Amino acid sequence: MKKSLTLAIAFLLILSLLTACGGNGGGNAPTNTPATENAASTPDGAYTGNETASASVFENGVLTTAQLKIEISDYKVITLDGFTFLGIWFSVTNLTDNDLTPVLAWNSRITAYQDENLERRLSLTTVPDEPLNDYLDTVIAKDDTVHSCIAYIINDTAATVTLVGSEKVGGATIGSMTLDLSGR
Repeated sequence: MKKSLTLAIAFLLILSLLTACGGNGGGNAPTNTPATENAASTPDGAYTGNETASASVFENGVLTTAQLKIEISDYKVITLDGFTFLGIWFSVTNLTDNDLTPVLAWNSRITAYQDENLERRLSLTTVPDEPLNDYLDTVIAKDDTVHSCIAYIINDTAATVTLVGSEKVGGATIGSMTLDLSGR
């Protein structure tokens, strides 16, 4: 199970690095305005690139698209063995018949930054010593919810972290959430 989790995280890190090259280049802060691209799903709910993004939102810690719902329940700063992490606890609900795991849902929809210009992406990892890590690669059935957690390596516990939500990997921004790390 740990080997498949490690492979899944490695794949998603490579995928996120590849999609980072296609950023908007404008350095503009994300907004909570809905994306304007048009879209549609196949009868089985698979994403076709034509789904109406205006129904997708990321506000108040909840990212909702036609395929899934991610709800952030908590976050905290963790220091272990000289490293500092930002741990984020969340749940994912699968709204389609398609296979979905918490790590795939998170990494394909949420990107974390720790700078004002949203240029320095944070590195994704797992929360140290957290039992919910075991659920990162759990396949979620339609209308089921799985609780999990994810972490980012951080260098500055005084700076805020911005989570930017998108409709899909490399898709339009649908909202953002700022995490204040002071006192966490």
